[in-house]
Amino acid sequence: MLYPIIIAGGQGTRLWPVSRRKSPKQIRPFLNGKTLLNKTYGRLLKIVPKEQIFLSTTKELADEAKRETPGILEEHVLSEPVRRDTAAALGLALFKLYKKDKDSVFVYINADNFVKNEDEYARILKSGEKVIEENPHNVLLIGVRPEYPETGYGYIKMGQKVQSAGSEAIYKVEKFVEKPDLAAAEKFLQEKNYLWNPTLIIAKTEYFLSLYEKHLPEMFEKLQEINIGGEIDKIFPQIKSISIDYGILEKEKEMLVLPADFGWADIGHWRAVWDLLATGGEDNVEIGKHIHIDSRGNLIYSSSGKLVATVGLSNMLIVETEDAIMMCPKDRAQEVKRLVKKLEEEGMEKYL
Repeated sequence: MLYPIIIAGGQGTRLWPVSRRKSPKQIRPFLNGKTLLNKTYGRLLKIVPKEQIFLSTTKELADEAKRETPGILEEHVLSEPVRRDTAAALGLALFKLYKKDKDSVFVYINADNFVKNEDEYARILKSGEKVIEENPHNVLLIGVRPEYPETGYGYIKMGQKVQSAGSEAIYKVEKFVEKPDLAAAEKFLQEKNYLWNPTLIIAKTEYFLSLYEKHLPEMFEKLQEINIGGEIDKIFPQIKSISIDYGILEKEKEMLVLPADFGWADIGHWRAVWDLLATGGEDNVEIGKHIHIDSRGNLIYSSSGKLVATVGLSNMLIVETEDAIMMCPKDRAQEVKRLVKKLEEEGMEKYL
């Protein structure tokens, strides 16, 4: 039986000033008036009943996150008292799931992902579940065939083909590549054996917990202590922060990857919002009121209701809230994260 585990604890710093510490991107309505978390939950409900979905979030976001996942079981919502990155967030949920169903298969889901073809997404996850049922002592990653040379994503290099699953070919994971430069990303696109890495993990719960014991033994012990009744508020903050990618996936040698194509995107920065909503290269994407003369290829996002007026502006991101305005060229969208760091350094906490 497949159990999705939604991870919804990130801060979304590259989507500042709309995404804030107390109201991060996954609970803000970026696309079509719905939050990313709500869209993720709705997508999963087409695959499994709500009783099989788990949600791992932070204590401060738990109430908001539950509102965006109506009907989710209270006992399936895991609240971290402090942020300790994705390995701890997933581990907390895996121990809970293993207690419920020792034979379970899970799929790790980031709350902030966009999926265009939801039927194909469902089909791929079900195929992935079958692969793991046949290979219970392995980990399957879903990789996405790149559509263009993206420098903001991690990549998976496919090795040799090891089996077929229906119409799908399953490959060995040869290696991971983190956020390449443009020349490397263009080369990956041409070579066709590199996939975008959306961190979509499918595995047996019991087997994946054994990888925590193998690669993250201290974290495993702390999570186990919490699972048998230890006080989470005291124990969880002792865990060291590490992502699931660095903590386990990049340490594990024998993994499988299933290439897929379902219109995936990581809504990680403002350029990604423009990419998803624009129909052509010179389109202005307007969320809120915008009037312009000779302006093209821009994202205009006004959340406070103010009118934004532009003249002769091209390929810019303009994001406006009640207390902040952010402007930058589209090709520097990744650098908004540096702005947030600068706000921290200069003690401008009220804007975070």
